[in-house]
Amino acid sequence: MKNEVPRLPSAPRAPALRRRQRGVTLVEITLVLIIASVLVAIAVPNFGGAQEQLDLEEVQSRLASDLRIMRQDAMRCGNPDNDPPSISFDGKVNGNEYDWRINSSGCPGGIDVQRRCEDFSADFNCKNNFTIDYDETIEFKYPYGEVDSEHEITISSGDEEVSICLDGDSSAVQSDECS
Repeated sequence: MKNEVPRLPSAPRAPALRRRQRGVTLVEITLVLIIASVLVAIAVPNFGGAQEQLDLEEVQSRLASDLRIMRQDAMRCGNPDNDPPSISFDGKVNGNEYDWRINSSGCPGGIDVQRRCEDFSADFNCKNNFTIDYDETIEFKYPYGEVDSEHEITISSGDEEVSICLDGDSSAVQSDECS
């Protein structure tokens, strides 16, 4: 006989699990809800700041556009003796408050427009109370729409802030801080 290794009797096999788990436990649901609420608590303040930033950028864009319009009006004004086109901030005209006023009515075909919060797009939030940190009137001289010096206009709301630079040399309008 050969050298055989004696076999040990095998243990009886455990019956296969016939039941499968279905669904989730209450503990698992609770953990998912806790994690989701922490993520929402982190994300919600960031979305609020994003809307405020978008509102400020809309004000910045509109103001930069109006500055360019005044510069063009000065170029087409045609007479250095006419009142120069100008832009002024935070005042009243005939009892109506405005955030800024563009005025080229001294030029043929000129305009006189008062911008208010309500003039912006439908989803603009007037409650953000933007502030324009500039209190001078800027005049644009004929024939090239020149300004007398560099002007930096800061627009802020809460912790958010944007700037517009009106270059004193070229009179270019840039939606950024002056360098």
